[in-house]
Parts: sequence; structure tokens; C-alpha cells
Amino acid sequence: MGGTHFLTGSDSLICLFDVSRTGAQGPVSSMPTIPSKRKQIVGGGIGMKGIVSALALNPSGDGILAAGTFTRHVGLYSSNGSGELLGTFSVAKTNANRDIGGRGVTQLVWSPCGRYLYVAERKSDGILVYDVRVTGQLLGHLRGRKAHTNQRMKIDVVSSGPGGSHEIWAGGTDGFMRVWRSPEHCVGGKDPDWEFKVHDDAVTSTMFHPMGSVVATCSGQRHFVSDDSSDEDISAKDIKQADNSLKVWSMPFLLPETETNHDLEPAA
Repeated sequence: MGGTHFLTGSDSLICLFDVSRTGAQGPVSSMPTIPSKRKQIVGGGIGMKGIVSALALNPSGDGILAAGTFTRHVGLYSSNGSGELLGTFSVAKTNANRDIGGRGVTQLVWSPCGRYLYVAERKSDGILVYDVRVTGQLLGHLRGRKAHTNQRMKIDVVSSGPGGSHEIWAGGTDGFMRVWRSPEHCVGGKDPDWEFKVHDDAVTSTMFHPMGSVVATCSGQRHFVSDDSSDEDISAKDIKQADNSLKVWSMPFLLPETETNHDLEPAA
């Protein structure tokens, strides 16, 4: 937020902080995500209860903040989160829920044009696609993500051309990085357009460099040894199976002047 403020989410609360203020002064503003008792008494007020686990500002500059909770709700707020509630909706009990599942919002990402909102959840095999022009309208879902875990598995939106065209990039627990092209046009479920094996462990984050054909990926997760195993049973081979690494990949085929040949190789 211009490098001077930042937003945080907690239990049914969104706070705005000023970096120039000391910690003892607290947030500049605090906004509960549930209606006050006064509003409930007079029969008004809508909201969502639960830990605010994801926040994302609309890139169009209209000041709309999207907030998601572990209770599987999404709310839209004006004035960068300090204004009025524009609407809330639940991502549970949808047609997509039977296909990809989900146990709580972990990340919200806007499309470059600010019209579409992508919702990533824990314990989910996909990503939900919503049209915010009609609050709560589910357009479809991107399946095959392979993220049935409580670990946060981040996604990234990549601009792919003029007119707001874009792609969704995401990693899975199987070590693959996957890409869905034109996700805003999906109806029902959409499978990945292509995928690459980039790690030998869960790909927790995928980030595309906006100025070139370079992609960074990182991997890792907690590995638990069986309770039945003793220290002597744990071999060096078992320990080396964990892949906790950061890799930078060169993808020349992403440049518009190159031919479509998906040859991925580590950058020097």
C-alpha cells in the first residue's frame, strides 16, 4: 500500500497499520468482519466469522479489498479495507466442492483487469474462479492442482498478452508446476494446459518474473518419521529425500517471438 501502510487479518478482524507508528500505538483502524450487536438487534448487518487468512487488493485501483477466512467465506470491502462491506459469499457447498474439495481459504489473487478473483484453499485439488462484478458468482474451477494438504501452496497470476489475458501458475505436492491458460473463460472444471516436473517435493510457491521469461520455484514440507522407527532405523537416504530448495528456471518459449517448444531448463 505505497510502502507506508499494511493490512493484517486475525480472528474476525481486519487491521490497517502505519509503518511510521510505533508498535505500542496499535493499528490506524480496525474493522470487524462480523456485524456489531447493535446492527444485529435492529435486524441489519451481514458479515463473516472466522480467522481472516488471506487478503488481496484489487489491482485496478478502485480500493476493493478481498478477504478470505478459514471458515470458507470471502468478503469484499471498499476503501482498501477500511470502508464499508460490499458483500460476502461462501465458497463451500458449490458444484466445484464435490470435484476439488477445500478446507479454508489460504490465498486470494485478482486477475490483472480486476474483474475476476481466484480462491485457493487448503486440502483442495483446484482453484475457484469468481466474477466479482456479480458477487458470489462462481464461473468455474481449475482442477488437477494436486494440493491436498494443510500446507500453504501459493499460486501466481501471469499476464500473457494484451486485453487482460493471463494464466494461473501453481505447484503441487507431487513436485509438478502447472499452468492454466485463459482461466477466466472456464466453465465447470478445467484441466491444466501444461505441466513440468520441477522438484522432488511439494512445490510451495511459483513466481514469474514480469520482465522476462524467468520463473522461480521453491519446494519443501515437513517430513515425519514413523513412531515405530528408532534413531538407528533412520538412514541417510531417508533424510536426503526431502527437497527444500529454490530454483530459477529459464523459459524462452514464453517470449512472443519464440516458437512454442516447452523446453524448460535451470537458469545459469
